[in-house]
Amino acid sequence: MNKLTKRQKEIILLLSKSDDPTSSEWIAKELGISDRTVRNEIKLLQRDIVSSFGLSIKAVRGKGYQLKILDSKKLNEHSLKGVERTNNFDNQNHRVTYILTRLLLAKDFVKLESFLDEMFVSMSTIKNDLKLVRKILKKYNLRLTNRPHYGSKVEGDEYMKRLCLSNSLPIGNQESIILDQTLNFVNETLFLKIKEILIKKVNQFKVEISDISLENLATHIAIACKRIKEGFLIESLCQNKNIPLSEALEN
Repeated sequence: MNKLTKRQKEIILLLSKSDDPTSSEWIAKELGISDRTVRNEIKLLQRDIVSSFGLSIKAVRGKGYQLKILDSKKLNEHSLKGVERTNNFDNQNHRVTYILTRLLLAKDFVKLESFLDEMFVSMSTIKNDLKLVRKILKKYNLRLTNRPHYGSKVEGDEYMKRLCLSNSLPIGNQESIILDQTLNFVNETLFLKIKEILIKKVNQFKVEISDISLENLATHIAIACKRIKEGFLIESLCQNKNIPLSEALEN
């Protein structure tokens, strides 16, 4: 069976974002390629590939191209199941959270090209999202450095990285992100065990704590366990501008 190239995946993604026809000129601008290249790629897709993925691309005169999902079952058998419009990466907040988390958890540089395959979005979208990522990092005195041929890496204090990581997760939705296997955030068994222990101790000592604060605390502990295991240690908390634990837990 024919496989899709990275560019073809990007074209299908852009087509999937609208129920209306999308012009080749707009796709070309988004991907930074020529209009002719877009039309040639779509011809190849129409002729040899998309039908095997349960898709079709129809040319609409004077308007552009329109993507149709013909067979969801066939689509779900392939890596293109993310094309469906329920994809979280259609939402910029979800993308920024994903990029930020990936960069903070990475042991080394991360190439921007890797986000194209993981998130199924265009490079122009990634670059726009990185502007927001940098703003968030700046609040924690962290910086995103770029190295040619290597990628991007978050640099700064380890404590601030952990604080940024835990505080950047959406309130009330941390567990779903932490257990997301695509991020390899923390070991699922470990995280659930931490929550179980915390709940048991809270009940035992009749501690008043909200569900959100409890989940935040479990998040901090899980992050600490992962970072310590990977060799990222906090040498001295007193050097971290005396940020109180209450601030960390309040998100």
